[in-house]
Amino acid sequence: MRRGPADSTTAAVGEVERRIIIVLGDDNIDIVSVQQEWEHYHYLLQGNPAGLGQHAALEPPVTKKTLSKLDVNKIFHNPKLRHDINFDPDLHFRPNLDGEKGKIKAEKQNAFYELMQIQLCHFLTNPEGFHNQYGNTDWCLPATLRAIRGILETLVPQRDRPSVEETFNVDLLMQQLYKGVADLPKLCQWLSQLLKCHCAPMRDWWVDEMATQISVGDHEGDVAKLVLGIRNLLGVLEAMKLDVANHQIKCLRPFLIQDTISFEQKFFSRKIALGKVNVGQAHAWFRNARSLPDIGFVAQSKDSFWDFMKALV
Repeated sequence: MRRGPADSTTAAVGEVERRIIIVLGDDNIDIVSVQQEWEHYHYLLQGNPAGLGQHAALEPPVTKKTLSKLDVNKIFHNPKLRHDINFDPDLHFRPNLDGEKGKIKAEKQNAFYELMQIQLCHFLTNPEGFHNQYGNTDWCLPATLRAIRGILETLVPQRDRPSVEETFNVDLLMQQLYKGVADLPKLCQWLSQLLKCHCAPMRDWWVDEMATQISVGDHEGDVAKLVLGIRNLLGVLEAMKLDVANHQIKCLRPFLIQDTISFEQKFFSRKIALGKVNVGQAHAWFRNARSLPDIGFVAQSKDSFWDFMKALV
């Protein structure tokens, strides 16, 4: 990455810092909004409100770990999915953006990318000072690059993994960024070609948009566009992982339905053996049901629920 004009980067840093100064220093601002904003940045810094550069590293919103529940092995052993698939022919994974959990997820994402923009601005303005302040501590950008590589390795076939290991070398890329010689447009071109080989055609426009944002951000020294491009890259990777998982569910559905009884018997047997399910009430119900009077003593039709209960026990 070629560092943009000093004025451009300094202005970006100033804009971020100005926002904090205005919020904390304007006498006319409501005290509640001040407290909310301070709590927001307190969260950004993981309990360290003393400064923006005090080893503040947050986990990226999308990582190999957060997407691990979409792996086929996790699908096979997901009891809720294994049960629901019998009754919902359109069952599929999708991003959880609804309700309170979705709101919290969105807030965490915004917080992470705001912090990335702040850190990246300071890194580009004074890389040596930034490195001295952080040392070997992971910060948002290298943490995100490692997350991207980890997800890529789960999406591409074995034949493409050597290319990922060679081209997306995070340590080398960070050295190039530090010295200002990273060729981000070339990296984006390679990444775009790789993703389009393995994603659904409907994702191509998103890949192109991501590559354009990072390339333009690099050329113009626009940190906001760079961060937006990185955010879109993680979005594309998450969507690709969801597409793969939903395709696997569709293909495996007949087998999963056929295997439901065997799976649930084994699942609940383990729960009972480990003492995680209390079967005392079920045993009591069964003993009471066995003492029900015979059908001859009850005026019920042949197809009644009573017949069913007696046959059951």
